[in-house]
Amino acid sequence: IFHLLTFNKSVYKDRYYRKIFFVVNITSSVAFLLFSIILLSVIKDRQNEDFISINQQNIDQAYSINANVLEEISTYCYNVLDTVEVQKLLYSPQYDIVTKIKSRDTYDSIKKISSVITTIDFVNFNANVVLTHSKCCSLDRFEDQGLITLLKSLSPSSTPYFCYPRKMPYIDNNRALSKNVISLIYYANKNGALVI
Repeated sequence: IFHLLTFNKSVYKDRYYRKIFFVVNITSSVAFLLFSIILLSVIKDRQNEDFISINQQNIDQAYSINANVLEEISTYCYNVLDTVEVQKLLYSPQYDIVTKIKSRDTYDSIKKISSVITTIDFVNFNANVVLTHSKCCSLDRFEDQGLITLLKSLSPSSTPYFCYPRKMPYIDNNRALSKNVISLIYYANKNGALVI
């Protein structure tokens, strides 16, 4: 009988310890799980903040570089616009061969400012002509009719127009293609415009 009583006590103690062990393990597991969730949440928030900070630094740097490039282009073009050659290109009622030859020098000098410049167009409404890097053509035969329409819709201004991205058509290997460009338009006189 004594043995039976001892056995019952040990079984009872085992159940009691098992319950305590089970409660302690469950409580510890829940606490660890909550701590892990909070820790992961804090780490995720910190990573998002770091990611946003790095992106903002990249945006600020790109903006600064673009602003400097735009300022260089703008400063140079203001100086070029005051030259007699460019005045003839933009406003003269007709072109002579010397003006067309000098237009190539002007084009090359503007092009050297920055590698972001892809095209330079001298639009002369008096002569009904557009001079580009490779050709001289009438306004109605110019491939970028969107630009001509845009210029006709603008009012002359002493400050340049900075246009949002637009599609510029071009021909490559006898195929009509288009590419996105951002145009800087100097249109101080209704008779002509310099478009970069």
